[in-house]
Amino acid sequence: MTDLPSDVRDLLEERSAARADRDWARADELRARLRDLGWEPQDTASGSTARPILPAATDLELPSLLDEP
Repeated sequence: MTDLPSDVRDLLEERSAARADRDWARADELRARLRDLGWEPQDTASGSTARPILPAATDLELPSLLDEP
């Protein structure tokens, strides 16, 4: 988690604390804030981290191969 931006780290720590307190509404709110910043929270048995949200393949301009023989 050390290679994450400090604001993302702070939100993850807040979210982990909310989850530990079983404050699911707060944890969901913090998940939404992380997503708004472009990060996807990932929960594991050893704690939480986040990864950047990548654009969906449909967002990329890929040439169509449907018209080729």
